[in-house]
Amino acid sequence: MKKTLIIGIGGTGLTAIREIRRLIVERYEQGLQASEVSAVKFLYIDTDINDITRHNWSVLGKNISLTPAEKIIITGDRLGPLVQNSVNYPDIDAWLPTISNYIGEPGNGAKGIRAYGRLIYEFSENKQRVQQACTNCYDALNHSHRELTDWRFYLICGLSGGTGSGMFLPFSWDLENWHLYQKGNNQNKFYGFFVIPPLAITGWHERYHSNAYAALKELNYYPFAPEKVPYNNCYLLEPRNSDGTVIDLASLPLLIAQRLFLNIQGGEAADRVDAIMDNPSLGNLKRDPVTGDQHASYFSTFGISTVSYPREAIYKCLAYKLATIVVFSWTAETNYPKNINERVKTELDSIRLSLSHLLGDSDPFGNKSYFNYEVEINNQIDRELSGIAARKLGDNTEIIRTNIEEKFRGIGIVNFYQQLDKDAKGAVEVAVNLTREKITSYLINPDFGIEYTEKFISELKLIIDEFKARLGEQSNDRYEQRVTRSRQNLAKVLDAVKKREVGLLYLTFQQDRKEISDKLKDYLITLAGLKANKYALNFLGKIIPEIDKIQEDLGTWKNLAEQLLNKLNGILKDLLEQLSKGTQENGKVIFNEIGLEELTNQVNNQTIKSEIENRIRINLGQQDLDLTQIIKQHNLERFLYQTAYDWVCSETFPANVSKFTLYDKFINQYPNSEERQQILNDVKRLSTSFLKFAPSEVQLDTQIVPTSVEIISVPNLDKNQGQIGHEGRPNHLVVIDDIKSVGVYQTHNANDGNRITFLQEKKAFPLRFIECLSTLKQRYESYPHQQALHIDKKVVPNLYNLYLLTQQQQQQIQNAEEVFVLARAFGWISFIKNQQTNRNEIRYEFEQDGLIGIQSYVLGYQWDEVFTIFINDSIANHPINEQVRTARELLTDKFMKKCQDARLNYEVLQKIENQLKICVGERFQEYGRDSSVYQKYQKIANRVVIYLRKEF
Repeated sequence: MKKTLIIGIGGTGLTAIREIRRLIVERYEQGLQASEVSAVKFLYIDTDINDITRHNWSVLGKNISLTPAEKIIITGDRLGPLVQNSVNYPDIDAWLPTISNYIGEPGNGAKGIRAYGRLIYEFSENKQRVQQACTNCYDALNHSHRELTDWRFYLICGLSGGTGSGMFLPFSWDLENWHLYQKGNNQNKFYGFFVIPPLAITGWHERYHSNAYAALKELNYYPFAPEKVPYNNCYLLEPRNSDGTVIDLASLPLLIAQRLFLNIQGGEAADRVDAIMDNPSLGNLKRDPVTGDQHASYFSTFGISTVSYPREAIYKCLAYKLATIVVFSWTAETNYPKNINERVKTELDSIRLSLSHLLGDSDPFGNKSYFNYEVEINNQIDRELSGIAARKLGDNTEIIRTNIEEKFRGIGIVNFYQQLDKDAKGAVEVAVNLTREKITSYLINPDFGIEYTEKFISELKLIIDEFKARLGEQSNDRYEQRVTRSRQNLAKVLDAVKKREVGLLYLTFQQDRKEISDKLKDYLITLAGLKANKYALNFLGKIIPEIDKIQEDLGTWKNLAEQLLNKLNGILKDLLEQLSKGTQENGKVIFNEIGLEELTNQVNNQTIKSEIENRIRINLGQQDLDLTQIIKQHNLERFLYQTAYDWVCSETFPANVSKFTLYDKFINQYPNSEERQQILNDVKRLSTSFLKFAPSEVQLDTQIVPTSVEIISVPNLDKNQGQIGHEGRPNHLVVIDDIKSVGVYQTHNANDGNRITFLQEKKAFPLRFIECLSTLKQRYESYPHQQALHIDKKVVPNLYNLYLLTQQQQQQIQNAEEVFVLARAFGWISFIKNQQTNRNEIRYEFEQDGLIGIQSYVLGYQWDEVFTIFINDSIANHPINEQVRTARELLTDKFMKKCQDARLNYEVLQKIENQLKICVGERFQEYGRDSSVYQKYQKIANRVVIYLRKEF
């Protein structure tokens, strides 16, 4: 085990970090808390917080999110003045190119501008935060693992953006300046992994390819500069391998993660892989004899491929499969009952929509219920009147009426129905919830299904409408009139009875009691009916729109469920196709649709349905499941997938994905040894390096032969683990023999139980070997603001050409150099102040026959810069250098004429020698004897003199 800090800068670095954390969780039950990776720390640096939200940070039910200490988001929101007026900040102006014209408003992100990315990083507050985060990681590991002496630093980023490509070099220097990494200490190793963009890509910023070439020029320059690159090895990768096979750009961070996981997982393979990472040719270089350009050969690349059983991908497929099973069950056709009207009427009481509930006799909240109000009033009047003696009817009838009217159901007729009106909103909510739950129960019941549910809700609407029509036959005004008449009729009868009761002979007691009973019942029942009718109509007015909404939601739900099933099936199909191609893992995945069916069949469909539906209920925060509410979910397929995925990852899930070893799965799925060996052979071929070389460049210099190393790691299993195959041998031994049969004579045990890994490394080569470099160069040279592509304007004139020159190019450069030096020696080109800008410009000015006035060409503002442009344009024309090119052509004619005169006239030759001596002497005074500029002028001047003397 080694103390390890993995740093990702920008989006590429973030994705690689996420994938390493995923691999850790797949390998170790304790995930990121496993002791085996306790010495590994992560740090993510970016200029845009939104990148984090684009990733899923849950793997196998475990949270792999970055902690606040593991992510540093730094922005340029306060850097406007530095960008617009860098001249006011000397420390910044010393290196910052002019970027204000196309940077836009400073803020989040580096806008694809490398110099801006560096500026964001160099801003003191930002750099302090990064330094503190790095120091905290360093100190924490030193404290927790005092027994470990070795350190490994891994840096991952892309070369095309503004953030990673702009920050990686200054950050790398600072890691050494902060005394965290010590170059030259064998216990400290620092490795960079940098991604070169694909050539065929659209939709990215205009600097996408030019940035990469600028970064590569700097990586080639700094090994020879005083501020050297600190890496023990510099890995370059592109999204295709050495055979030209295209790899998805999004897969490269995963493949880098697999490469680094070999190092940090432990085991014999980890030690072997770590040992091959140092590049023995870090100091080697190739110097161009003409230009003096230096070509570093400290670059490496790798290729990696796997035969794998990736648990997270399998869990994903399984979760989507389970989700499709559940949704299919909701939408499947069923042989449902046809007596729907009868069934709806039977269910009215359970959903609190029966006539008894509408009239208030049954409690909508499920508490105390009563007999029908008519029956209740009838019975009470009969009881009360039965105990009254003759001649007492008149006195007691009013008492009975008052008692029933004011104490009906404990609070009186008027108060009882007023209370119902007050509670109507709550009663409607109860009925709606119960109806929705009833709807859900039909949707998830295989005996009913969606078609029955639609007919149920339609029939319910008809019945409710019938109730409303029946109750609304009498208007409230007519009902009020009936109450008034019945009250008056009761009063008349009561007066008549009272008169008869005071007579001498009272013989009509039985008839009077019956008449009073009839009138009393008529009044009280009419009064209660009026109030009940009002409540029922009020309730119906509220519930009918809700029933309409339920029907609408059901229709929406049906359409969504059908779309959802198609989406889930489509996603699952894409996942399985991706796994079958093996493109993401760059190899062969031992999992397919048959394997998925085998896993799914370990759990019966009813268990799948009930478990996932229960989890949906919990995730929706419902006491009872209302399935129609899932239409409110923003991303429904994601919601259902995550619900199923959480169950698959839980301990309660019946099927065990980890039950079999990779060896078992490999042999079970491919029992034929020849088929297995063909797979292994195909995967081995895919492990060629993720960088395509240009044969023509490789052949230019046979002295440089990149070193190649191959390592094959296999899951480390004890001999008792795994199944015994049909041959009577453990499956892992059978697979090892298969590997040997494809030309692999040594395998190394690794702790990753999910993969057989083929790793090839190629190291010690110059950048010109990379085939795509020529296209990157073209796009770099056609970009109008080349200096602004770099992170330090001071070094731009000193950057080396990345290609060896052909003989023709060498001659063109020599010619251009001689023309330039002689032109400067004779003053044909010189500093002239621009009278409009008051700025000194290096110009070529002359009078031309046939034209009036002085002709003038502006070459630039600094001699070293103009020299570089003048020379480079002789072999690579750039539109922006049109004046330089025209001037060079005219000066070349003038140079040739001067040389022609020197061949014939010794005085001219002497004049040339004297002017060259003066020019070189001025460079000596300006730069000093040891300056490369002075030495360059001296060399060119001597070349001209020797040539002319020879010709003379």
